Order: sequence, then structure tokens, then C-alpha cells
Amino acid sequence: MPTISAWANELRAVFGAAEINAAIRQHGYYARENGAEVGCRADLSNAVSLEHMVIIRPTAEAPQRGPRGR
Repeated sequence: MPTISAWANELRAVFGAAEINAAIRQHGYYARENGAEVGCRADLSNAVSLEHMVIIRPTAEAPQRGPRGR
């Protein structure tokens, strides 16, 4: 699963390996690529699509906010 692995590694590079690995352990993992499946599918009935998320890397000028956006 080279595409999935590359994407996960990009997430680790941006957000930190410890955070991404902890999220995978806590929430589970499921991937499907080229007919191969790994992990267990989660109930996504209450999920938020990536197309509805806005993720912006903070800039040096931007004020840093706490975990709840304050």
C-alpha cells in the first residue's frame, strides 16, 4: 500500500509521529488500496468529511491558540 503509507508518513511529518501513531492506536486503522484491505472499517455515520475541514499551518505572524481555539 504505497500510497496509503506515503500519506500516513506525510501526516507524521506535519503533525508528529507520536500524535499520528497514538491516533491510529486509539481509533483503529482501516485502509484499502488496489484491492488490498487492512484493518477494520469504523462506523462513519457521524464522521466529518475531509472536504469540510480547513487545516491551516500556523504562520509566525499568527497568534498561537490553545487546544480549544482560545
